[in-house]
Amino acid sequence: LWSNYDKGCTIRLLRPHKHCDAIQSLLSTLEVEFQCMIGANAYLTPPRSSQGFAPHYDDIDAFCLQLQGSKRWKVYKPTIKLPRTSSEDFTTEDLEDMEPVLDITLNEGDLLYMPRGYIHQACTLNDNSHHSIHLTISAMQQWAWVDLMEIVVPDALNAAAMSESSTSLRKGLPQGFMEYMGVMYEEPNDEKLPDTLKIAGQEEKTAKKRIMEVAETACTMLDAACDEMATRYMSERQPPALSAKEVTLTSQGDETADEKPILPNTMCRLVRPGVGRLVLEDDKAIVYHCFDNSREYQGNPISPMEFEMDDAASLEQLLTTVEPEWILVNDLFHDSIEDKIQIVQCLYDEGIIAVKQAE
Repeated sequence: LWSNYDKGCTIRLLRPHKHCDAIQSLLSTLEVEFQCMIGANAYLTPPRSSQGFAPHYDDIDAFCLQLQGSKRWKVYKPTIKLPRTSSEDFTTEDLEDMEPVLDITLNEGDLLYMPRGYIHQACTLNDNSHHSIHLTISAMQQWAWVDLMEIVVPDALNAAAMSESSTSLRKGLPQGFMEYMGVMYEEPNDEKLPDTLKIAGQEEKTAKKRIMEVAETACTMLDAACDEMATRYMSERQPPALSAKEVTLTSQGDETADEKPILPNTMCRLVRPGVGRLVLEDDKAIVYHCFDNSREYQGNPISPMEFEMDDAASLEQLLTTVEPEWILVNDLFHDSIEDKIQIVQCLYDEGIIAVKQAE
């Protein structure tokens, strides 16, 4: 490792938040703000104009925080706007006709933001003998409209095709359609018979109508697709790094929690915004949360909590009440005070909600 470092190679530390509480706490806090998975890698680059990576662009929004030493960054306009995947390496020749939009040296404490797709390269300075350490924080990976559409469109196509009220998508294709539809028949041809042109136009309208049927079905399934995206995010994100104040209001921070019953006048709220998600599955109200997550990406399987459907309204109240607001157990939407208390107790035991007694 160090012999390669002495030859000018950069050392990359993957997922430093597995080992560093401060970085893990930062990622956890940023996930609350960005509402998407946040990742991090650290880079140690030797001095004397050493460069860790060839010029490239990434499929993420990147925040580069200079921790030690200095590093010179050159950033170029994207060749592809908002790419979905990272690029291959660019060569010096590839960049000959491109002027950097930014040519800057980062010193300790400086932060550089690069939106997805911006080409970049970085090296240490030639006139100093200091190494460089920087932390790259990533956001918005596979978190675009197209990623939501990849969920909803196939589901909508299947739902529309299996509809009991309409068989239009299951009907056979028109006989001979390959003889008047397709690229080779796109331009009008004087030799085509008027009847053939008329049929081609009618079938094109029919095809567009079928596409709109799928689109209309997709619009009715957006909530389910958003829930699927949210559940995926809940399984990928960091476990919450709660402050000392937050912890004291949870079952994990209260050594006498077992001795303090949940009462009708107990005040409740989600311990931190976004750490729990309510979805409806198979006639059950399911709460997904990230409190059992590992610092390593999907290191632990997600552990959903299952409730009855008539608990859903109360769960929604609890999962949407965040600081500085509180809600009384007695004000939850449920017929039975016993059920209200039981719901709060379950979430409290799991560490998802904070509680305190009304003054």
